[in-house]
Amino acid sequence: MSTSKLTKLCLLSFVLLFATSAYRAQERFETTVDALLEKVDAETSNYIRTFRNLSAIQTKSIRTYDRSGQPARIQTIVSDMVVVDGLNDYNVQEFFNVRVVDGKPLPNVEKRATDFFRKLSRNRNQQSVIDDLRKESLRHDIGINIYGYSLSQTVVLSREVRPSFAYEIEAVKTAEDSGLLLIRYEQLKSHPNLNVQLNAPKSLGIDHGLFRGELLVDGSTFQILKATNEVFFVSPKFSEPFVVVRSISEYTSSPFGIVLPNRIVWETFNPEDVANRKKTDTKPFVPRSRPVARLVMEYSNFKEFSVEVIEGSGLPSN
Repeated sequence: MSTSKLTKLCLLSFVLLFATSAYRAQERFETTVDALLEKVDAETSNYIRTFRNLSAIQTKSIRTYDRSGQPARIQTIVSDMVVVDGLNDYNVQEFFNVRVVDGKPLPNVEKRATDFFRKLSRNRNQQSVIDDLRKESLRHDIGINIYGYSLSQTVVLSREVRPSFAYEIEAVKTAEDSGLLLIRYEQLKSHPNLNVQLNAPKSLGIDHGLFRGELLVDGSTFQILKATNEVFFVSPKFSEPFVVVRSISEYTSSPFGIVLPNRIVWETFNPEDVANRKKTDTKPFVPRSRPVARLVMEYSNFKEFSVEVIEGSGLPSN
């Protein structure tokens, strides 16, 4: 297996809709697990509804690694984040108006944004609009392209995908007895609404990834305070699941009635020792994990503001 093929392993294509499931809880809970998950899922929808009226400043730090696992390049991007509405009744999208790259202010930022939205207003293809928003927002990113996760807290709490997951819920005991709940989840089988495609070498015998992780939830508001998620795959070549993506999202209280992202970290990994193994050595093994990229997104200066692509106007409206 060539090393170049291995580097493709973390090129992930996500088709994600909200999801949920569960089936084990302590008797002390007054509600069933499904009912509790419904409440948390409802708060993730409320999060999106409220967030669509907000703007923020996002500071993004990207670090890529060479084949030896040493840092290769670091990039910092500062952007204005707004929410683009008007695609349909349910679909809102993030847009990042990039202002500074590696400490250098970009020229003609306002003109570029105005021209972009004017062009966008003439586009009648919804998927094309989403693709254009993503490309414009990520045009300076290196090594890892993550889009949509400022607006999306989790993809594992919708009713449709619950049969694909196993869940555990427990109370978190603290000195303050703050009523926190911990939801642990693991995806047991694939689901069309939760499709993580891995561009991996055929010899590994995999074509998709699965989710596992945990959500720290406020037991009184059912809002997510911290989300830890892993994308992993199971290969007959390996003696245990291999994690290709790990993300940690931390949220903080706000005056807008919801928690808001404070810091989101994404890391991607590739398995090592695969290409160097002898063809006669068929015994499953534990591969070394090599970091590929690390992305840190930090948020500040949240304000009430919304952007809508008004048909025929050529300009965003606020």
